[in-house]
Amino acid sequence: MKTKYIISAVMWAVLHMGTANSQVIPTVRSASLTGNDKAILDQHLSKYAAFTMDVKELADYLQRSEGGQFSIKVDERFDWTIDLEMNDMRAPDFRRTYTTDEGTFEFQDPYVVNTFKGKTSDGQNARFTVDENYFFGIIFGDKYHYVIRPAKDYTQNREDNSFVVYHSWDLIANDDDYINEALMRSIDGTNGILQQNKTNSSISTTFSSSCTYILMIAVDADFEFF
Repeated sequence: MKTKYIISAVMWAVLHMGTANSQVIPTVRSASLTGNDKAILDQHLSKYAAFTMDVKELADYLQRSEGGQFSIKVDERFDWTIDLEMNDMRAPDFRRTYTTDEGTFEFQDPYVVNTFKGKTSDGQNARFTVDENYFFGIIFGDKYHYVIRPAKDYTQNREDNSFVVYHSWDLIANDDDYINEALMRSIDGTNGILQQNKTNSSISTTFSSSCTYILMIAVDADFEFF
């Protein structure tokens, strides 16, 4: 009987070791942009790589395991293995409500957490938003950052499912973009993470007299990603 227990324990350890070390390697292909889309991107970025990827496969894997490891190689410059864990940035008392003429009601559909935090294999901090419809991430370097985001953030071409990846130094000056503005602010040269303004950690509420929605933003919920 003891032998059976030992064999079972060994099999359990091997199976779980395989799970812990498993990873997803999404299929990444170089993307051909239309002339108009390329012209728009060239107004914002001096250098970038455009690619396509099966985001649904990666999202299913990360949701199922509440995180995990994946590898993404766009070209020789942009090649990472990344370990992520689910990173719920909601407050413990978070509720989603909507208001009608009949009153205020809470949304009953389940909330799917799609924000993740982690590190690359060489120790760089990483923050990602991943679901079957969206893929966005930042990898924080010592002197600069890497950004991966949908190309349509710039082109506004809703039919385009490609992504662009670039260094923060490839941003063209005076580019009016909230992500780029955040990345170009003061950087701690030691670890490459944007410096936190510790004097303002309050929760802000934005509303108007004619609005039935209230947006509460926890600005310090995850500083690196924010």
